[in-house]
Amino acid sequence: MKKTLLEELYRGNLRLDEGIVPDDPEYQDLTQQIIDIMDAWKEQLPADRYEQLETLMELQCQTIAMEAAMAFCCGFKLGAAILLEVVSGKEGFIQGGG
Repeated sequence: MKKTLLEELYRGNLRLDEGIVPDDPEYQDLTQQIIDIMDAWKEQLPADRYEQLETLMELQCQTIAMEAAMAFCCGFKLGAAILLEVVSGKEGFIQGGG
């Protein structure tokens, strides 16, 4: 028996952030540039300084992930509001900006 999306969401099985890797060649190129630059810094910096750089990069990744999650939520709310507006024929489902 196939589960509904709502059931999968309830069970915590919907993880849209897992397994998403853009297939855009520019993404692949940028990723390789980051790897190359980090390798160069690893050779040039003392180990403790390179660890600080890695920590900085990890913190940056965490903030980007938070921003992406917020953008997803705002986009989802907008999509839901558009659907409500279309189905109900009423306007004004968006209050305040998100």
